[in-house]
Amino acid sequence: MWRVSARVKALTDLDYGIFVNDIRQAVEPVLAKYRGRGVEGISATYTGLVPLVYKAQHSLLNGLLTGFAGDLIIIAIALVFVMRDWSAGLLLGLASIFPIAVVFGAMGWLGIVVDVGTVMTPAVALGVTVDDAIHFMLWCRHGQERGLNRHESIMFAYRDCAQAIYQSWGVIGLGLSAFALSSFTPTQRFGYLMFAMLTASSFGNLVLLPALLASPLANFFWQSGERIAERKRRQRSAQQAIDLHPHVVPVESPIFEEEPVAVAAANGTELILEAGESTEPAVTPLRYGVTRRAGKTAGRRFPSKPR
Repeated sequence: MWRVSARVKALTDLDYGIFVNDIRQAVEPVLAKYRGRGVEGISATYTGLVPLVYKAQHSLLNGLLTGFAGDLIIIAIALVFVMRDWSAGLLLGLASIFPIAVVFGAMGWLGIVVDVGTVMTPAVALGVTVDDAIHFMLWCRHGQERGLNRHESIMFAYRDCAQAIYQSWGVIGLGLSAFALSSFTPTQRFGYLMFAMLTASSFGNLVLLPALLASPLANFFWQSGERIAERKRRQRSAQQAIDLHPHVVPVESPIFEEEPVAVAAANGTELILEAGESTEPAVTPLRYGVTRRAGKTAGRRFPSKPR
């Protein structure tokens, strides 16, 4: 068994797939020559760090593209249903793509290679960016429901959301930037790339997103918001009118049949009177009597002396 080793830099812009193919094209003709002479059982196996890194990087890059695109589409569709307007998904997509386009565009311009450490950052940054963008857009809708115009609603959302966006950048961005102090190169790149991407995300949510909402691109967003706000105001007014002026439904009063009346005399005797009879000629020293009807009992006071 022969072992041939080749040293290759691990963190360069070299395409390891092309490198492995070049080695295979150089080795296979030699092996084919020996096979032609009748030598059996001869083969070449390509192992080591380079094929492993090549497969891992291609798997991560393919997962990055499909996963990021799928997550963004699903989140945009969900926001369309929440906001009840298709332009909300478009605005969210533009605000979410901005930090990734800026950071990875700068990396390509500066010649920085995308490796295992940097390929994981867009998924983390996407969650923070989408959360802040949805928060800002929902507060714009709250401003519309309060009767504010477009620019007043944006300022209303800015006053409420700016502090939360700064805090998320400080906690997550500065917290993950501690990985930049690591001696392991992929972890180090993950740290400072996360800081750069979250900084671009905060800039996009505080500058780009309000500019998009104030532009003609968001006309459909504000029009649908005005329709929803007007419908909620009408429902609120109708509910207040019902609370102030309740609707009374007339109900026919039931007819109760009179029952015999029990009247207590002064000496403790009890006299049962039929309906319509008078108590004056029969018993005079009455104090209290009780008139009982079916389903209802009412008290009635009788004089103690005849007048």
